[in-house]
Amino acid sequence: MILAMYTTWHFRNGCLFKGENDIKKAISFFEKFVEFSSSAENILIRNTKKEVIPVVPQYYLTINTDITIGISCFIIVMTVRDREGKLVYLASEKVQNMEPNLAKLKAIGWATSIAMDLKLGFSFWFCDSLSTISTINSEEEPCSWDTYLEASTIRRRFRSNPWSMH
Repeated sequence: MILAMYTTWHFRNGCLFKGENDIKKAISFFEKFVEFSSSAENILIRNTKKEVIPVVPQYYLTINTDITIGISCFIIVMTVRDREGKLVYLASEKVQNMEPNLAKLKAIGWATSIAMDLKLGFSFWFCDSLSTISTINSEEEPCSWDTYLEASTIRRRFRSNPWSMH
């Protein structure tokens, strides 16, 4: 839709400023545009991959962590929901500025300590940062010292609890 609006606006400006008000050119242009957009849509539909979201077993909790970037700080957030999606627990904390990837890792470290205190048990953990997920699930050692300490602590917590990161 945005592409259509942009293209139409671009064509309109071209006609106004170049003096090309020929209706035949306009019809030809829009026919080509419709043909292009319909073929592009077919390609997108064929190439779209469906994301596989794990089905949460009845006795599992779903835990989400995220960060919000502010001007002078980050806010880290943790939500815990049951299988029906009802909010069980919510927590947030203000932390100092740092790299976003490190902040995501710190958010999970902070959330795992809360989860251990609450004895949450079987849980699926979701994070929207693929690099953070791969750092936690990987057996390789991270190269950054801060990342190393956080990742090793989080890995130890995940190994000692019935949790899985997705």
